Amino acid sequence: MVTYMEKKGRTTKKQIATEPALRSRENNIEFGPAGLAGKILHTSMRGLLQNASPGKMVSRLTTGIFKVLQAATTNIRGMRNVIDGETGLLQGFGFNLAEN
Repeated sequence: MVTYMEKKGRTTKKQIATEPALRSRENNIEFGPAGLAGKILHTSMRGLLQNASPGKMVSRLTTGIFKVLQAATTNIRGMRNVIDGETGLLQGFGFNLAEN
């Protein structure tokens, strides 16, 4: 049995897609390219990363690339891309957990 309190706080899929006050849509649009850029970078460096500590490196890399994307000022939120971002934010990124 679903109570009223359980229903009240839920955001519907339609609300996320249509309400401008909910910024989830913009975040989702930007997270896709950030994840793809992280995958491309990780795949291109696979040979070098064989001895790196795997752990949460891919998620940390995606988080770093998302910060690069958020630093992009050429487009509005939801339309930014990684190439226009501040790639210097990745300088010094530690591929081993012990480095961060």
